[in-house]
Formats: sequence, C-alpha cells, structure tokens
Amino acid sequence: DLAMCPETPKQGVVNFGDIVGVALAASGLLAIRVTGRQRLFTILLLMTSMYALLATDARGALLCAIVAIILVLLAGQRRALACLAFFVPATTVIVSFVLGIIAHTSLVGTFSRHGEDLVTGTDRTLIWQAVLGFLSHPNLTQLYGYGANGQISSGVNSDYDYLFYRTLDPCSYSAHNFMLQTVLDIGYMGLLVFVVLLYLTARRLQKMILAYDSVPARALVGTLVY
Repeated sequence: DLAMCPETPKQGVVNFGDIVGVALAASGLLAIRVTGRQRLFTILLLMTSMYALLATDARGALLCAIVAIILVLLAGQRRALACLAFFVPATTVIVSFVLGIIAHTSLVGTFSRHGEDLVTGTDRTLIWQAVLGFLSHPNLTQLYGYGANGQISSGVNSDYDYLFYRTLDPCSYSAHNFMLQTVLDIGYMGLLVFVVLLYLTARRLQKMILAYDSVPARALVGTLVY
C-alpha cells in the first residue's frame, strides 16, 4: 500500500474550515468580553472568520463554533464543560446517531449539498464504517498505532479510497474523524493521553477564569470545546 500510495504534496490549506472555526470560536468570545479598541479588532476577526466559513461552505465548522461559544458563555467555569473531553472517543457514534435522526427529517433536503449527502455526512460515515471494520479486528499494534498517516501504513485506506477517485492522490485521505485518525496514528494509548491532557488543560484554564476572570482563558476554553 505504501508503494502504491506514496505521499504527494497537496495544494491549498488542509482542513481550512476546521482552522477557521477555531478562529471564529475564539474571536466570538473575545468580541463579547473585551472592550474599546480591542473589541473593534476582535469584531474584525470575527467577521473575517465568518466570511471565510460561509465562502467555503464549511457548515460543520460554523455550527461547532457557534455551539462552542454558547457553551462557554453558559458554563465556561463549570467542571462539566471540561468533562466533554471524555466524550471524544464517542464522537463517531454520536455524530452517526444524530445523522440517523436527521435522515428522517426535512433537513436532509435543506442542508444537503448534492442529493441527500447530509445523511452520510458527505460520505464521512462510509469512511468511518471502513475504519471501524478494520479496528473491529484488534491486534497489539492498535494499542500504539501505525505512525503518521496511519490510514496508509495500516492499509485501511484501500477500503475507502474509491470515494476520492477523482482527486490527484486518492490514497492519502484521512479517516475524516479525529478519534479514528488518532487511533490509527498513535493508538488507543495515544487517544487516552490526548483525552486526559485535553481535560487537564481545560480545568487549568477554568481555574484562571475563576481566579482572575481571564478573558484569554475563556477564549482558549472555547477553542478546546470547539
């Protein structure tokens, strides 16, 4: 698989919508909390981020950024918010369940780009099923992962690369899911370490909010929730 699917340079910014979503979550919280010239600057950042997401039709990133802002405003200091870190391993199941519910509503036609692609998350669930099928046959390597681009070194990409046959390098595409890609790259142990670090970082930032009413800490919590 490595010989057939060599890594090749890609044009453009990878995961552009995801990156801009982080900026939107942070600038949104800052625009609400800061004052004076700082607010004008953060509002400019907010508008720029919003435009970038709308221009690229990154609907998921936009929705997640808005949800993150609302959650931090309502519960930015509460431990329960930091505990969202422990739901990271369940994201595949949660999103698939939500998409299954949406599939039986009129939202499919409203928000789908082409046909009913919203039902599969623009083919994401097809990729997840392939990766989950691979991980359903456990082995020792899955504890520590297959290294960077684990979808290639493990060979699981061959089960879904047909979805990208029109691209220059169909073999290189990731699992399109943070949890699954983390397991492929650094294994279940790596995923556990990430979740613990995410929780501890969020808790430390929340303590800064409680002690100093730190606005930057609120913005950073927003990026973590996002």
